[in-house]
Amino acid sequence: MRSCPKNIVSGIPVSISLFFLLSATRLFGQVSSLDFEQYDTRNGLSQNQVVAIVQDQKGFLWFGTDEGLNRFDGHEFKVFRHNENDSRSLPDNTIHGLAVADDGTIWIGTANGICRYIPDQELIESLPVNYDVDSLPNGTGVNEIRKDPAGN
Repeated sequence: MRSCPKNIVSGIPVSISLFFLLSATRLFGQVSSLDFEQYDTRNGLSQNQVVAIVQDQKGFLWFGTDEGLNRFDGHEFKVFRHNENDSRSLPDNTIHGLAVADDGTIWIGTANGICRYIPDQELIESLPVNYDVDSLPNGTGVNEIRKDPAGN
């Protein structure tokens, strides 16, 4: 009488091991489908070209464009723009740099300086630009904002 080859590790015949392996692959190896949604100006985004993206601690997605700052809550966009009659608005609509600080503040680099969004107060605060004082930002265009290893 001829016997089936044995799996050295478990002592189960190879044909039975192969059956279970193939069955498990067939049951659990099914391809899942992914659904994508596209967002653009038709859905409320201020411009189709997005230059910077961050996600804050509350889960909001922030998009920097040349037509303003966009906050997305998963359903709709809220757009922040420069308003020359409001000192608490963005200093410029061109947003190329975004960073989220550990305290939840969103730092915003614009074509006309840097500002920050304070979420608890829903307030935008511009930082003064001064070419003569070394401790203040000394250029107008800010294209990128990064945190150092200490979180600053």
